[in-house]
Amino acid sequence: MKFYSLEPTEKKGVVKIETLVDFSVSEHIPLDSELIGNNNFTISEGKKLYDIIEFADSFAHFAISEKFKQLLINNNVNGWTCFPINIKNINENFYVFQITSHAGKIQNIRELNNYSDDKIQFDINSWDGSDIFSFNESLYIICTEKVIELIKKEKITNLNYNLI
Repeated sequence: MKFYSLEPTEKKGVVKIETLVDFSVSEHIPLDSELIGNNNFTISEGKKLYDIIEFADSFAHFAISEKFKQLLINNNVNGWTCFPINIKNINENFYVFQITSHAGKIQNIRELNNYSDDKIQFDINSWDGSDIFSFNESLYIICTEKVIELIKKEKITNLNYNLI
C-alpha cells in the first residue's frame, strides 16, 4: 500500500488567510474548535485563489474549496471533515479541513528530524484504513493512493503530495 503526505504548495501570489481566533498551530484543529462558531477570516496576503488556501500563521492548516470538498464526499473519502468559513471579500465557499482519523506515532521521527531518513515509518496495524489520516503527535496529513488519483484526475490546485 502506498501512502502520501499532503500539504499546501507555495505559489507566488497565492491567497493566505488568517483569523482573530487563537488556535494551536502545533496540533490539528479539533472537532470542537472555537473556529467553528467564529469562522470569519481575512486575506493576509496574495490575490490568487486555488482549491487549497493555507492559513498565514500555520503551514499545517488550510481551507478547501467547494470543488475539493464535493470530490471527497462524492467519492466516499473518509478520515476528514470540514466546516464552512467566511473569507472577507471572497464570494466562493471554502471550508477548514479537519482530520478525524489517526494512526500510531511515527516510529522514525528522530531520523526524519535529523534528515537521516526521508520515508515515514509507522505501525500499519495502528491505521484504521481511512483514506485520510494523521499520526499521533504529528501534523502530517496522510492519504492513500485513491485520494491522490482523485486529486490528479480533477486537477485540484495548490496541493503538494509526496510518497512517504
